[in-house]
Amino acid sequence: MYKVLFDSTNTTFNKIFNNQSNFSLVEKHNIAVQSYEQTAGVGRGTKKWNSPRGNIYLTINQNKNTDEILKNSFYVCYLIHRFFSKNYGIKFQYKWPNDLYFNDKKICGVVSTSKIIGNKSYIQTGIGFNLNNQPIKTSISLSKILNQKF
Repeated sequence: MYKVLFDSTNTTFNKIFNNQSNFSLVEKHNIAVQSYEQTAGVGRGTKKWNSPRGNIYLTINQNKNTDEILKNSFYVCYLIHRFFSKNYGIKFQYKWPNDLYFNDKKICGVVSTSKIIGNKSYIQTGIGFNLNNQPIKTSISLSKILNQKF
């Protein structure tokens, strides 16, 4: 898997699919795109938000079948939950199908989208994890839960 890091991006989807050299990598390999901040993050439906520095914003680009989108989002949530449960003893609650909560406050969102180009399909799985900041009143960060900065 390749990793691409941007200081700031409005949408990782456009950064990958509108740049021919980046797109040629996606055709052959899975790519993880990370950004320190997002200025126009995209969620389910028409939801958009600004994502401040200090959290994790990651998009995983994969060649997969489009029928795996919903399963993919839930599986990523499961893996994140399992990691924090095993390593930190933190139990998150699921908000079907793609969010994780702690004490009724959102800590992580996962959204998957697909794009069909020619005879190939690509799944992008976006992950936003509140590591140090709580971007909205109804969210919480890992640093607040564990009382330490990351």
